[in-house]
Amino acid sequence: MISKKNKVLIVFIMLPFFLLSNSYGENNQDKSEYILALAPQNRPTLLLRAWKPVIDTFNRQTNSNIQLKFFPSKAVFEKYLLSGEADFVFASAFYYILAKQKHGYTPLVRSNAKVLKGIIVAPKDSDIEINDLDGRKVAFPSRNALAASLYIRSFLTSQGVNVDPDYAGTHENSYYYVFRGLAKAGGGINRTFNQFKYKDSLKVIYTTPGLPMHPLIAHPRVSDKVKEALISHFLTLNESDEGKDLLKEIKVAEPIQADHNRDYKVLNDLDIIRFSSFSKSSGISK
Repeated sequence: MISKKNKVLIVFIMLPFFLLSNSYGENNQDKSEYILALAPQNRPTLLLRAWKPVIDTFNRQTNSNIQLKFFPSKAVFEKYLLSGEADFVFASAFYYILAKQKHGYTPLVRSNAKVLKGIIVAPKDSDIEINDLDGRKVAFPSRNALAASLYIRSFLTSQGVNVDPDYAGTHENSYYYVFRGLAKAGGGINRTFNQFKYKDSLKVIYTTPGLPMHPLIAHPRVSDKVKEALISHFLTLNESDEGKDLLKEIKVAEPIQADHNRDYKVLNDLDIIRFSSFSKSSGISK
């Protein structure tokens, strides 16, 4: 018969082993609920309308519980991203690189329907070339815009062209600065440039290489089983007309499994974070 004193001793001896076992289980067992954070690229109501059918179907078919999380601004989203609380995130490749370097997130799927390219525009009647922009003022929509700012600046710097950036706030303003002569050139993308009212007064003088579209990424705490199931879900949706329509709504048309080295390593190599607002943030390094 074990005495009361010996019972207490056994409890204290076994406690570290119990805590270690419990901690290991939490890190390796599937969670009961996951959070998918969506970058605020549109109003929350529109994001909910687009994403809910895709995630509801996955939850129902796999008995999972992924909850969508929305944000009122980029600043709030960025703070949440850096916290590492999100299990899954859908955002631009810049945010993926940021999350990978901070917490080790990995890409799961992305659209293979098109690529993202940045452009530089200049006055139509000018003879300015890329090398002429070294040391000159160039307008950009915002500091953290991937294709229209970070990607462009990284490529220019790799070619020895260091510009003086002027962040105009929007794509339209970037083009408008050039139109009004407030900047020698301006960054953007073809879609927004084609919508610019005074487009005929400007011309494209530089186009970046193509970059794969936004990836769906996962925190390393998510089990391989869940990640593989989510990848399979997106690929399976693409096998039906109804599924293809759903994928277009969330901008993952023609999905393929994403690969860091093939798709996004170039952003690491170009060290795009050095041009972002996170260039001096604690814990963020190349």
